[in-house]
Formats: sequence, structure tokens, C-alpha cells
Amino acid sequence: MSTSLDLIKQYLQFRKGREGLQKNEDFVKKSLMEVLTYEAESDEKGNSFIYLPEPMDGVEAVKRERRVSQVLDEEAALALVTKYNLEKDCLETVTVLNEDGLLAANFAGIIPDDEIAALYSEKETYAFILVKEK
Repeated sequence: MSTSLDLIKQYLQFRKGREGLQKNEDFVKKSLMEVLTYEAESDEKGNSFIYLPEPMDGVEAVKRERRVSQVLDEEAALALVTKYNLEKDCLETVTVLNEDGLLAANFAGIIPDDEIAALYSEKETYAFILVKEK
């Protein structure tokens, strides 16, 4: 059976190993993306591939996949809404509770302390923290 000190030592070793592996993986992935950008075969969709001579761990190629998405220019859209007087149909108001306003009303004596206190509940959680040397 492992002691708590053994478990802490194991945890720290695994953590260090995982962080080192992640750093190396990220570096190699970034390098591969550059290679895929300039030195790989591309298809008609703009994707780039490097095929392995034979599959490795079930992988036959690496791919730099081109992805396209549409992003609405909100400033231009609002100008269009205004231009065609479409505020009623195209704009909506979302009601959000202003906690500071509630507390200000309590501070001003409008909402009693006991009623404000009843709005709050405690939530308890725990975090695992490494305490570093000073």
C-alpha cells in the first residue's frame, strides 16, 4: 500500500512528465502545420496532406484541414437595420439581473438585510493545490 508521500511523489512525477510531453507535442504539431503549409500535397478544397509510407497506430496521413466560417459584421448589420428601420424586427432586449443594483437597494434600506441574505446560498468546493517553496 502506498503512503501519502509516495502518492505525492508519483503525482509530481506524472505531472512533470505530462507537462513535458504536452510541450513537446505542441511544438511538433506546430512544426508539422508549417510543413503542411509549404511542403505538402493539397486538394481542391485547400486541405494539405502528408501520407505515411504505411499506417502507424491506425493513422495513414496527417492533414491540415481548411475550415471556412462566416462571421457577421455586427457594426455593418446594425447600420443596415437602422437604414431600413428594422429595429423592431431585428433587435431584442435581454434582461439581466444587476446584482450591484440589488445590493445598492439593500444599502439604501429599500430591501431588508434578511431578504437579501435569503437570496444567497453557499457552495462548497475543493481544489487540489501545489504549495510552492518560498
